[in-house]
Amino acid sequence: MEQSEDSDGATDPCLSHLLWQHLSSQLIYFVLFQFASFSHMVTSLYDKVCLFA
Repeated sequence: MEQSEDSDGATDPCLSHLLWQHLSSQLIYFVLFQFASFSHMVTSLYDKVCLFA
């Protein structure tokens, strides 16, 4: 996913969309079946964003 975001438009937009769709489906699955905590994911993302700010 990071590679598709870092590229300068050389990546196929349809492929990029499919990758993000797959990632979101996986996240929904893990939260739905309680393999992951949504609040923990949000907190982790927040912490990582704050490191770059």
